[in-house]
Amino acid sequence: MQLAMNSLSAQHRCGPLETSRWVVHLGASRVILACRNISKGLAAAKDIQATTGCSSDTLDVWELDMGSYSSTELPRLDVLIANAGINSYTFQMIEDNEAMVTMNVISLFLLGFLLYPKLRKTAAKYKTQTHFTTTSSDLHEIAKFDEHKTP
Repeated sequence: MQLAMNSLSAQHRCGPLETSRWVVHLGASRVILACRNISKGLAAAKDIQATTGCSSDTLDVWELDMGSYSSTELPRLDVLIANAGINSYTFQMIEDNEAMVTMNVISLFLLGFLLYPKLRKTAAKYKTQTHFTTTSSDLHEIAKFDEHKTP
């Protein structure tokens, strides 16, 4: 199984870093840490390698800037966990749109549309179920919902 983990840094309290660590623990043969900042991604890969004992061949660190509409070709993709996003209190334009709209909505959907065919091909070729999961890092801090009280 190969996993592409989007927007990972060693400074995340949990989220992408711990998700990637868990997927390595589950035995993924290759985990791609797609990050805005390569040095933070390399630090996260080193941390995951130290705590899981995985081989350096298991983890790849790729630059992926959700503020830019470019893409990367993959030979196989089983799981994509998208966690990129920004929150800004100042107006900024990126790719002819407001920055948060570009990063949190448009680039996320473009990434999904670009990688969906690869997910389908992987599922058909390897007779497996593929997954595209989108997460959010901050909304859980302010969201009010009754389900959070359930065990």
